[in-house]
Amino acid sequence: MQTYAEAEIVPGPRLNLVLGPNGTGKSSLVCAICVGLAGGTRLLGRAEEVSSFVRRGTKEGWVEIMLCSGDPGRPYVIRRSLHADHNSSQWRLNGRDCSMADVKEVVGKLHVQLDNLCQFLPQDKVVEFARMKPVQLLHATEQAIENGELYEQHQQLVEERAQLRDHEAAASAVENSLNRLRAENARNEATVAQVRKRKKLLAEVEEMKKKVPWLEYQAAKDEWDAEKQRFGVVKEQLAEKQRGLRQQEGPLKEARKLIARLEKKRKDAADVVRPLDEKIAGKNGAKGLEEQLQDTLDAIEDKDKEVDGLAEQSRQRAEKMAKLEADIQRFQQELDSLPADTTPQIAEERSRLAQEQNDVNVQLSALKEQVDEVKEEQQEQAQQRQRAQQRLQRLEDAKLQRLQALEDRHRGITQAWQWLQQGQTRKMFRGRVYGPIAAEVECPNARHAGFLEQHVAQAIWSFFVTEHQEDQDLLSHEIKNRFKFTPNVANYTGNADTPLQYPKGEASQLARYGITHTLDQVFVAPSLVKHVLCDESRLSEAFVGTEQTQEMMERLLADNRQIESMWVPESNYRRNISRYNPAAESVMVTETRPARLLARGQSQGSQEREQAQAAIVRHDRNLRQLDGQLAELEKQLRDVQQKANGIGNQLAQLNKRVADNVTRRRQLGVKVKSARKDLDRTRQQPDPLARQPQLQRQQGELRKKAFVLALELSQRWGFIPHNILHCCTLFQALELAQAMTLLGVGLPKLQALDLALREAKEHEEAYTRANRAAEQELARLQAAIQRYAANVDNLKALARRKKTEAEEASTCLLVTSDVPLYPPSRRKKEEAEEVAPLTAALQAKFGEMPDDLPELRREMDQKASVAEAEGICISNPAALEEYNRRCEEIHRQEGELAQLTQNLELSKAKIEQVKGAWLPRLRQVVEQVNEAFSHSFAQVGCAGEVALRETEGEDFANYAIEIRVKFRDAEELQTLDANRQSGGERSVSTMLYLISLQGVTVTPFRVVDEINQGMDPVNERKIFKQLVRAACRQVGRLRLCAGTPQCFLLTPKLLPDLPFTRDVKVLQIMNGPHIRDVAANFSMTKLLGSQRMSQLSQRSQPGENGFENGSA
Repeated sequence: MQTYAEAEIVPGPRLNLVLGPNGTGKSSLVCAICVGLAGGTRLLGRAEEVSSFVRRGTKEGWVEIMLCSGDPGRPYVIRRSLHADHNSSQWRLNGRDCSMADVKEVVGKLHVQLDNLCQFLPQDKVVEFARMKPVQLLHATEQAIENGELYEQHQQLVEERAQLRDHEAAASAVENSLNRLRAENARNEATVAQVRKRKKLLAEVEEMKKKVPWLEYQAAKDEWDAEKQRFGVVKEQLAEKQRGLRQQEGPLKEARKLIARLEKKRKDAADVVRPLDEKIAGKNGAKGLEEQLQDTLDAIEDKDKEVDGLAEQSRQRAEKMAKLEADIQRFQQELDSLPADTTPQIAEERSRLAQEQNDVNVQLSALKEQVDEVKEEQQEQAQQRQRAQQRLQRLEDAKLQRLQALEDRHRGITQAWQWLQQGQTRKMFRGRVYGPIAAEVECPNARHAGFLEQHVAQAIWSFFVTEHQEDQDLLSHEIKNRFKFTPNVANYTGNADTPLQYPKGEASQLARYGITHTLDQVFVAPSLVKHVLCDESRLSEAFVGTEQTQEMMERLLADNRQIESMWVPESNYRRNISRYNPAAESVMVTETRPARLLARGQSQGSQEREQAQAAIVRHDRNLRQLDGQLAELEKQLRDVQQKANGIGNQLAQLNKRVADNVTRRRQLGVKVKSARKDLDRTRQQPDPLARQPQLQRQQGELRKKAFVLALELSQRWGFIPHNILHCCTLFQALELAQAMTLLGVGLPKLQALDLALREAKEHEEAYTRANRAAEQELARLQAAIQRYAANVDNLKALARRKKTEAEEASTCLLVTSDVPLYPPSRRKKEEAEEVAPLTAALQAKFGEMPDDLPELRREMDQKASVAEAEGICISNPAALEEYNRRCEEIHRQEGELAQLTQNLELSKAKIEQVKGAWLPRLRQVVEQVNEAFSHSFAQVGCAGEVALRETEGEDFANYAIEIRVKFRDAEELQTLDANRQSGGERSVSTMLYLISLQGVTVTPFRVVDEINQGMDPVNERKIFKQLVRAACRQVGRLRLCAGTPQCFLLTPKLLPDLPFTRDVKVLQIMNGPHIRDVAANFSMTKLLGSQRMSQLSQRSQPGENGFENGSA
């Protein structure tokens, strides 16, 4: 593996000092530990492919590590075989094949944390530990203690706090949206009320229309029922008449029998009294006079009845005229009390409102035109931005290819980059954020791209870059939560706008050797990215040359000892100078290889990309300005619209008042005109009492005629007809009786017979007339029945037709009837009933409407007129739909806000619970570490403390551990960082902090590589004493180290006369081409002297002297 063909190292359980000159392979031990325990190669800061750890010239290598399992008889033996050909590995655990996951499970169970710098600090990561931010230091410390439980709790708090912020932001956004929707609804309530009123009126009109056919049907049905009732009455009268006829048949037969008998007796008497024939014949000639007399008497009776009815007719005429005059007076008074249709005040107000409405409409039109212009400009800017974005996207394809290459090692990094490109995402950060670095670098020259890619560590290409600490923490948190991987985020604290420094000189100064650039000059990147690359990989100190440079390389390196890295077309020259002996140096030459990562999607369009990005920024700025203008215009538009709605409402109310007044005046005018027509028509008709004198004269003439006829008949008959007496005056009756006496009529027998015969005939005639009258009445009733039956049939057909119309208009039955109805389509009726079944609510609606058809039609017309007037005043017909849509959205967002509020409470409760377990324990641990750290610093004559930095507002992501040190009395305690303290001071602080962690850590071992290289001899000696004391601390009489991990300290040299104990084991690594000769002649006695060896032999058993050689 690496420089070793084969080597076995058996460390001690306490402090292991791994010694050996530079380049002999000490760090190979660190690499073997990391690679053998399934650690990531990026942790070493060297090559990232496992094939790079195979010894040059061989195809495979292996490393085997034995770990204590707690059972001395059954340790864990892990073996990893590395294959250079296909860059793969094979794993074995306790002699059986296994997977890397199995090995990681064992390593995790033993609490080995190779990615924690507090436990595993390779040589290339020592500077990185000093650069750790206080937040990162806290995370590393939490991971190293108590099984990482504090770290898990801390991360849980960070995640819960982030979720809490998300919930708060979401709740705030929803609440703002709710307020906006409610305000919008409040602004449109007047318009919505108008729309609702109009819709309600139209709906009421439609409901009334459904009732119209039912009222028509009801009227026809009522008429039909009345006709049926009259028909029944006539049928009863007919039956009564028929019964009367049947009752009169008997008396009629008896009268006819009596007449027959009397005729026979008269015949017999005539034979006896023949002399009376002539007189009787004369009497028979008087029959015509008797009929004339009867007709005259009937006429007199009719005239009497007509005279008696004149008074009643006159009274009814007077009452009708009085009622019409009263109605006319009442209607006229109400009409006179109504205001005029158009008064000057109404005209003035209407004119004012119309003018205001016109002005507001002009403002609305102007504002709408401005809004349209801004929207068109927005659309144009958006299209231009889209075109610029498409140009940039074509350029970004090269980035995507590089990101896809990084995706194999960092799953999710492409999604993280795409998320970072979003404008909304960039607003989250305080400053500029770039990354991954591979996506930000453009190197036009393929050869230079190979130099750059080979010079920069592979892990750096996946770095994200920030310029503020809070952005670094936020970016790490967001990417970890969103894309489920832990990013490498570098935060640059300097001024990225300052020019780069060239401590080894500028390339132009070495142009005579063919040098053309320094590595920072061969690529294009944002200044912040370029500064980070220069700090991490010292690009400004690496030179790029040509073939001329390669021919002059020996001279170049000899003349310019400051040059440490030189790139020429086929090779890279790297000069290594010993820190302990500046005169000792070596030059490592490696072959250059073509770029792989940076070769993907090579683009010459850096200038075009900048132009596209500038165009996008410009269009975004314009769009933001247009958004502001549009928001202001829309606000003005809403205000003017609200003003227009108010004016429309006032105008509608005014028009409604005028319309109501006009309608009422029209109705009253029609009523007055109709009443006056009726009154005039009644007045033009003569008073019935005016005909009374004429009728009385006619009565006198008829009575005179009747008297003359009666007198003539009495002369012929010899007696006064009894039916004439009632129509004669007293004088006329006396005169008639006196005339009859003078006649001296005899013949009493004949008169008796004539009288009896006449009475019998009279009875017969009476019965005959009654029968005839009955037959006539019967015929009349039968005709009436036929007429009523035909009328009933017509009404029945009309009722059927009306009900059919009603059923087609509405399926809701107003009334029920036992009359069978047959609609034209049973299917249509069934469908109608299915759509609108009969309900009590609908019947109740019909009950609230007028039952009189004309009144219903008038109310329908009035509501339709009002609805039409309201429609004219409505400026936004879709206001109601928008209002209802906003109401639904308000209801949904209220539920969402309630859920978010509940989530907030749950998150707060969870945070309090976890915080109650995490923070007290963390404070206790930090206090213990601070006590140990302060004590250790006091031992070396300096001052130091470890403090937990807590933040307000439960910002757990910014909780941090600060190491504060003071190396001189005149100074104050200062926070340890990579810029303030010297390299030696940082090394002292780092080592003492690691020592202080031993009391609280559960780490089984710790590796520190060359931590003492920057220390001065005094500090190095003090630190070594502290390290030995911590590693070899005794508990009681036992030489044990409670809670102290196994420790590996790698260093190329040690000071003389350092204190050693039996717990310190020295592993001397001497590796090189001549090591076999050195090892063969090596003698510990020669090295230490016989007296020293004797002392060691007496103090220690064989194998316990604490020294072991490792060689290859």
